[in-house]
Amino acid sequence: MKRIAVVGAGNGGLAVAGHLAIRGNEVRVMDEDPAAIEAIAKAGEIEVAGKIEGIGKVALATTSLVDAVRGANLIMIVVPANAHGLIAEALAAHVRNDQIIVLHPGGTGGVLELATTFRRLKVVGHPLIAEVESFMYGSRKIGPARVQITAAKRFGRIAALPARDTERAVEALQDDYSFVAAKSVLTTSLTHMNAMLHVPGMVMNAGWVETTKGEFDFFRNGLSPAVARIIEGVDAERMAVSDALGAEAISMVGFFKDSYQIETPTLFETIQTVAATIYKASKAPASLTSRYLSEDVPTGLVPIAALGEAVGVRVPLIGALIDLTSHIHGVDHWTMGRTLAKMGLEGKSCAEIQRIAIDGHV
Repeated sequence: MKRIAVVGAGNGGLAVAGHLAIRGNEVRVMDEDPAAIEAIAKAGEIEVAGKIEGIGKVALATTSLVDAVRGANLIMIVVPANAHGLIAEALAAHVRNDQIIVLHPGGTGGVLELATTFRRLKVVGHPLIAEVESFMYGSRKIGPARVQITAAKRFGRIAALPARDTERAVEALQDDYSFVAAKSVLTTSLTHMNAMLHVPGMVMNAGWVETTKGEFDFFRNGLSPAVARIIEGVDAERMAVSDALGAEAISMVGFFKDSYQIETPTLFETIQTVAATIYKASKAPASLTSRYLSEDVPTGLVPIAALGEAVGVRVPLIGALIDLTSHIHGVDHWTMGRTLAKMGLEGKSCAEIQRIAIDGHV
């Protein structure tokens, strides 16, 4: 039995905490929202329904990050990727050498930002740090301490920084997850698919989102053949950045084949098959401030574009989507997002970025 701190009690955090508790682990749940924590503490458990079913007893539900991580073997961070820097700062004084920290998922460059933050704050403890390429479930909160898991991936890729620690991360999690080792954190970062699917669909359906308040099926109705062609173009740019870095990222079609055994002749057909079988009746976000843009642009597209610039790969479609979303939100996502500096890669050559991803040293 492992002592696990799950940071985050939203749709994803509840799914992770509930599943890990059902598996017999000692689970502590932390969230800064007192109302969310009070409900879990009162119930003393998390009820999970759907693809995974059961009731997981919760050892602790708290708003205190320090209390949650004290004595934990594993710290599973399940929060929006644009909160990773803040979580890293809060964790810095409380981590130990024998702990494992996993970003589930890391977005693009999550562990690189975590490591850079720890280095800036001169963290004394040296935990193993790793990230998962993509969230392992499709889930939604259906009650104060209840979560529905609508989909579960067959397996996921994980990478540690430095890469020599990846196998240890796989071994530590093998009782609860089907993780396989990725080449490096560049692989997991550049195989994170949320921004590929979400951002083109949101930007190209902006009027429909605002008019209907999200009352349409995002994947089935919003990702039309024209939108799918834009997604293909964005995905091709991502893969070009991966190729330049030797990251061995997975194409979107390959990702859906690996995750759900879905393979069709075109990306549009793949998306529609996924919509019909996995993302059933998945409503669009109710506003353009949704995490589909507010998270996936600054911690998804921005770091891909930054890596592309560093290695001389043009990403015009990705750049256009960042520009459009910046105008929609009235902020400069280019500077506020996960930049090369935040990932500890500013001024680094392609070879230096590759080396950092493998050995963890700037």
